[in-house]
Amino acid sequence: MKTILRLTVMLSIVYSLPMFSQSNRNIESLSAQEFKKTIETGKVILIDVRTTQEYAQGHIDKAINISAGDPEFVAKVKKLNGKSLALYCRSGRRSKSAISMLNNLKVKIYELNGGIIDWQ
Repeated sequence: MKTILRLTVMLSIVYSLPMFSQSNRNIESLSAQEFKKTIETGKVILIDVRTTQEYAQGHIDKAINISAGDPEFVAKVKKLNGKSLALYCRSGRRSKSAISMLNNLKVKIYELNGGIIDWQ
């Protein structure tokens, strides 16, 4: 019985590895300078994942606000269709959480490492 359980656990790990590596290829954490260059290309949709109150206090030009705390977050992002995404928050914690929620999307996702704090 223990052997079967161990084998099951090992097979689960082995078969899940490609899933994780595939999703990681679609995610890139960028410095503020790299992030700026990326969004200036116009080939990404810039999303501020902070609350509407934080967004109203200041945000990166041309960013749209879709709060990662919104229960409809994933559905709203899916409606944007196709383009690569560039996400940021205040410090980087919520954007990482948002990226994990978007793991099944088949688009490239760029994240501002250090959030808007590092941007400023």
